Order: sequence, then structure tokens, then C-alpha cells
Amino acid sequence: MVMKSHKSTAGSFVRTNILAGLALALACFSTTITAGITTQTEGAQSATYDIFRNDRRIGSHTVMREERGDQVIVDVVTRIRISLLGFEFYRFEYDAREVWDAAGLVSLSVQVDDDGESSRLEGRREDGQFLWENGQEQGSHPMPVFPTNHWNAAVLKQDVVLNTLTGKLNRVAITDDGREALIIDDNRLPVTRYRYEGQLRLVSWYDASGRWMAMRFTADDGSIIDYRCKGCRVSDDS
Repeated sequence: MVMKSHKSTAGSFVRTNILAGLALALACFSTTITAGITTQTEGAQSATYDIFRNDRRIGSHTVMREERGDQVIVDVVTRIRISLLGFEFYRFEYDAREVWDAAGLVSLSVQVDDDGESSRLEGRREDGQFLWENGQEQGSHPMPVFPTNHWNAAVLKQDVVLNTLTGKLNRVAITDDGREALIIDDNRLPVTRYRYEGQLRLVSWYDASGRWMAMRFTADDGSIIDYRCKGCRVSDDS
């Protein structure tokens, strides 16, 4: 009974407090904002973000991005493990694939294992609309559509995003709060701070070339959740 209670508490915590951040966190790549897709150097790239709760590491978020012809394939793997006294009492696994071309998002596939509870989301572009379903409900929205992530810096110009965990559209207001210094791995990095308000509330940081560097939000229980790019360095343009 005690362990079941712990699982329920952890599951509720992650669903309401961490998962919004999981859906928003993707890769640290040099990008140039365009109408649909961001440009990159040829070949595969990857980046990893450490996930912290109150400065204690609880997981990782890894993104692999590869250009294939006129498309960009983005694969995302998130793993969270929460343990107490050496016993794992909560785990979360998130796997997603996005396919983009010059016209925008082509397809989206998400699989989630939330401590044994599985869910999926599948989406595709069709006749100027993006259509998706998660096994319980269906949705659609005129293009462009941006999933709740940060690898494509064009999301900063949007006021609605597709939440890949809930399958719902979230309305947001994203504000440029100006330049500041961000410290990651004892390095002082010049970045721009962006603030999300509305149905998603958080702070995210980019360097001058549009690479996503870090994110922070406050959970309902008051704890601070951080995503920090592991080994990222600011580009020469910064």
C-alpha cells in the first residue's frame, strides 16, 4: 500500500508538473528561422539535456536530428527515474519522431510509458491542415502547426502549440525578455530569455543563432524544474 501510494504521488507529480516541460524540451542546434523548417549543417546531430528537480538530477532528454534529402527527421528520447532509499518507485519514458520539410511539419509520432500506463499520438499534414489522434480524440488545425518543443526556434513566433502529451492545443504568449548571462557547467553564456505565459508557463533561453540552451519552470508543489544542455557552447554569432 505504501509503495502504491508513492507511485500515485509520483505519477501525479510528473503528469502535472514535469510533463509539460518534457513536451517542450528538444535539441540544441544552430538554427535559422524560416517559414517552415530551420536550416542546419548536413548530417546527423545530437544533444542531451539533463533534467533537474531542485538541483537534483532526475533524468535526461536526448534529441537526434538528421537531414535526409529535403526533410529533417527529429527523434526524441526522454527518460526519468525517481528512486527512494535505493528503490525505483517511478519511471517515465517518452519517444517521439517529427518529420519536417520546407512547408512545415509533415508527420508526428509520440509514444509514452508513464509508469506502466501507455499512450500514443499520431499526426500528419493533409491539404493544408495538420490532423492528429491519440486513441481517445481527434484534432485538426490549419498549418503551420508547431508541437510543444524548442528545437525549431520559429515556435517563438507562435501563439498556439500542439501539446504532444495531451493531444490538445495550448494557447501561449511568448515574450522576449532581453539578453542576459546564463551559467551552465560553470560557463557564463550570453543568451536571450523568452517567457511563456498562458496555458504553458515557463522560461526558456536561446543563444544568438537560435539554439535552445535551457528551460525552467515552477511545479505546482513549488519545486523548480530545470533543463540544462549538456556540453553546449554558445555559437560564435553570440
